Amino acid sequence: MNGKIPAVKGWPEREFAEDELLAHVDQGGNIGIKTGEPSNVDVLDCDDPELQEALVCRLPETVTATTGRGLHFYFAHHPDVRNRADAGDMAGEVIKRDASGRSRVDTRSTGGCCVFPGSLHPERNTPYQWAAGLDPDSVAVAEWPGWLLLSVKKADPAPPPARPITTGAPEHGGAYARAALSGELEAVAGAIEGQRNHQLNASACKLGGLVGAGLLDEGEVTEALVGAALGCGLSESEARKTIFSGLAAGVRTPRSLPEPRTAPRPLSTGPNSEKRPDGPPATPTGESPTEEPIPLTKALAAPRPFPTEALGPILGPAAQALADGVQVPVAMAASSLLAASALAAQGLADVVMPDGRRLPLSLFLLTVAISGDRKSAVDRLALRPHRAWQHRRLEDHATGLAAWKNAHEGWAAARAEAKKKSKSKTAVALEQALADVGPEPPRPPAPVMVIANLTIEGLQKSLAADWPTVGVFSDEGGSLIGGYSFGKDQQLKSLAELSLFWDASGGVKVRAGDGVAICFGRRVALHLMAQPDPARQLLGNELAHGQGLLPRFLVLWPSSLRGTRSYKPTDPADTPEVRRYYAAMETLLEAPLDMDPMTRELKLRVIAPTPEAMAAWVRFHDFVEGDNNPGGPLDAVAGWASKAAEHALRLAGVLAMVNDPDAEHIGATAMAGGIALADFFLGEMLRLRSESAISPELLKAERLGQWLRRQGRMEMSASEIVKGGPCRTADELDAAMEVLGRHGWVRRIQVQNTGRPSKRWEIIQHEK
Repeated sequence: MNGKIPAVKGWPEREFAEDELLAHVDQGGNIGIKTGEPSNVDVLDCDDPELQEALVCRLPETVTATTGRGLHFYFAHHPDVRNRADAGDMAGEVIKRDASGRSRVDTRSTGGCCVFPGSLHPERNTPYQWAAGLDPDSVAVAEWPGWLLLSVKKADPAPPPARPITTGAPEHGGAYARAALSGELEAVAGAIEGQRNHQLNASACKLGGLVGAGLLDEGEVTEALVGAALGCGLSESEARKTIFSGLAAGVRTPRSLPEPRTAPRPLSTGPNSEKRPDGPPATPTGESPTEEPIPLTKALAAPRPFPTEALGPILGPAAQALADGVQVPVAMAASSLLAASALAAQGLADVVMPDGRRLPLSLFLLTVAISGDRKSAVDRLALRPHRAWQHRRLEDHATGLAAWKNAHEGWAAARAEAKKKSKSKTAVALEQALADVGPEPPRPPAPVMVIANLTIEGLQKSLAADWPTVGVFSDEGGSLIGGYSFGKDQQLKSLAELSLFWDASGGVKVRAGDGVAICFGRRVALHLMAQPDPARQLLGNELAHGQGLLPRFLVLWPSSLRGTRSYKPTDPADTPEVRRYYAAMETLLEAPLDMDPMTRELKLRVIAPTPEAMAAWVRFHDFVEGDNNPGGPLDAVAGWASKAAEHALRLAGVLAMVNDPDAEHIGATAMAGGIALADFFLGEMLRLRSESAISPELLKAERLGQWLRRQGRMEMSASEIVKGGPCRTADELDAAMEVLGRHGWVRRIQVQNTGRPSKRWEIIQHEK
């Protein structure tokens, strides 16, 4: 290269020999790398110092080069990344433009090139060199973060308004969707100044309802709306933010289709038809679909790689070792280790902020996995030192409890004797006699730290009477989500109490006789491992969203490894990495708790971020907050975005305590890890936003539809379905069948008998 410009024409197609490159360097020339497909790397080039700090804070650790003023971030090549010298719409306009209006961020991919370390900047004569600790020998090239990839992907041409965009809808649904799309595109393109953004948001919301119903493809709708928005004068970045928000809102409420205007036709009466009851002929109430039924729920996008290195030198290697040994996704192993570490650390310290606020180290995690994904196996291994500690302490507790009973009986006898001797004396004398006996000996708390399935009231009583720091680890989270505590009458109370456990800002309320006792200084860690159905039920719970409990959870839904696992005749815990993790947990667990002997209130020391760590945290806080505006990139997960900075601080505190149980500060490394983890979990919620928008009605309909298909019948009556299916009432059945009918899974048949009409449905059995 001559400076930054390729020195040879036709360089994209040429292969250069090593001696040719060395000769060029000896003559004072620079060297470059072909980006994209030839090298399998893309480069993000940032010259903005303010943005560099924000990107370093939020990006995963990856190979990075310095250019004297800028940074080159290397990522694994993605075929959708644009090769352009103006990525100003990236990340929702967080990238500032210079005085000329050009952004100071470039992307280099297939067809482009980038100056390589070892070269000199042609204007400043500063060297291109690897950033400290971020050279190819020290770190791996990371994948593009999902939030950033959305902004640097290639922009496809907007499709023409009349283009059919369907996902297997019946003919009527496809025609309706095409007409709706065409109408909304015309409305956006014709919007006048002052109404353009409002019209774009309204149109995106309406079309989002059709996306949620499976009638339109979200990506193609987005690009079509972008084209219309550009036509009416909106900028691409502004348009994409508005479209993202509007579509997300619309997907939450899938739209129903109007009834098709076609004459009904009779069902086939051929030899394969199921015989109907005697009586007048059956009459179908609509056309039988000729295409595949519309999916009730969308397939979940693949998760991005978990930032294992962010876990630090103890948890990171242990997570990888457990993932390899148990054969689970590393994200699942990490989730169990984080929850177990929070349990070990939360009884020892709080995080203190410069403004004086104290935050607990408690973490709430929800891991979603199907049956057979070994979610309970990895949790058991992560909690092995905790259960061993609990077993030892319970043995000691049995001895202490016997001694306490003797002391308590002696105290009770002394009080009785004092009362007996003071019968003839004044009340003051009796009071003095009882005071001389002394206070009641405190019952030694049972060291029950690890709890499985409990009701909220049971957890409250345990915290009040026994150990003040506990962890609820349920590998069948559905039993809690669908149990008594989340029943109709208890749900709001349970949501509020769980939120208080996470906040640790108030005391634990426990019913005591006719009143309520409040116990302070308690800590609760929580790890629910649930299957998809109950997880969707919780993620789709509007009350849990509105009340604020769900954003307190770090949610993870890794891909399943079932069908890819070979038997390994080894103990997953018998590795140096896991043994080191066990040693760290034992050190934390054996540290004495500073608690009041009478009330068992924890007296927690505080750890504070160092100035460098605090500066990084503030940048992350402000960066996320900037994207969390109405219509912004994080609007669909606003609750989680509002809690992301606190999640980062708690995670950083846990990492600091695991690495050094006597830590007095949260250093820059632990803070960087906490920020990277919080950013990953925030990205997970963006990925899962479609799952969290699934309504209970759709879930019930999907369960019924799958059950109907398993029966292998062509028709079934309402009484047969209620008797053996998942719907237990006629109203519940009618609601689910109405959804299935809209999506082309069933077709209603009216059968007139001698009495009142009976309900029957044809089950549409499409060829696979």
